[in-house]
Amino acid sequence: MKTKVCIIFGGQSSEHKDSLDSFENIYLHLQKDFNSTYYEVTHVFFATQDGGAIINEIDYSKSFEDYKEGDRIDLLEGFQYIKRNNIFLLSTLFSQNGEDGRLQGLASLMRIKSNLGEPLQPSLCSSKFHLNHFVRGIINDLNIPRTIRLAAEEELDITWDKVYGKEMVVKPNALGSSIFTDKFQFAERNKKLIKTEIRKILQEDKYALLQEYIKGQEYTCAVLRIDGKIQALPVGQVETDRNFFGYPEKASISLNRKSILENDDPITLRVAEISKTLYHEIDLNTVARFDYIYKDGEFYFLECNAFPSLHRYSFLMQMLHKDSKDILWLLDNIIYNCINN
Repeated sequence: MKTKVCIIFGGQSSEHKDSLDSFENIYLHLQKDFNSTYYEVTHVFFATQDGGAIINEIDYSKSFEDYKEGDRIDLLEGFQYIKRNNIFLLSTLFSQNGEDGRLQGLASLMRIKSNLGEPLQPSLCSSKFHLNHFVRGIINDLNIPRTIRLAAEEELDITWDKVYGKEMVVKPNALGSSIFTDKFQFAERNKKLIKTEIRKILQEDKYALLQEYIKGQEYTCAVLRIDGKIQALPVGQVETDRNFFGYPEKASISLNRKSILENDDPITLRVAEISKTLYHEIDLNTVARFDYIYKDGEFYFLECNAFPSLHRYSFLMQMLHKDSKDILWLLDNIIYNCINN
């Protein structure tokens, strides 16, 4: 008997659209080949941006947009429905209220089977500042760019002398998809722009980060468990005209040049090795993606996506394709590992 699965998408998050796009990609693949999977998708759970829920039974004659319509209930009622019917919850929720430990805690308390995991790992990964401190103690030769954490716009004035004249990255601590992420020359002529960016971040996130800009080659590596073993997918590389993978570059495929490499040279082999070590030490169980900068023989750690985007143009989809796998194989893998580990 196949495992019954409900896919949850949407959510109260700055990455709401990314979740919609990820669900669309999954759904279009299921429409073509839903009988081939280890599981059976029986329901779709739309988490609204204002804390509501809409649950529909699966009907592959529908458009993916149709699952945003239906009888509205409270989010907690939705989780209770999943629990009563013994359904596995497959989450495609990202960032706040998706990857930050909150829903993980709810699902754990209710003993709902899901890919959300325990609260600790995703909440650690969602805070770039705290994850940097954790990673620093694991791999001695992995560098962490110098980082300053701000809780208020006015704190920029206090730290200005430390960063004046430098090129720095301004980014949120806990948001994903490079939202509000850009690099600036820290000069008086740019101070107003920098403060505006920090203000935007602090409207959505508890902290803004000022991080040393490292001009180098950016690599990314996805890791997961296959037949009980931690394995790395082919390493990805991105190039941009600004030598920076910020929000404009991430949001427009015309502004980035992604490529998937063979893990067969010293750099890609080291990226894969570091990523597998971090995956093990953080104690992850599904799929995660790790980002780095490589410069002058040194690796710099940027962040870990504890559950990366599944939209059609994402790095993860390209890595799977390079490895002769697809999104339905990935979902099989995730559900199997969550149920059996």
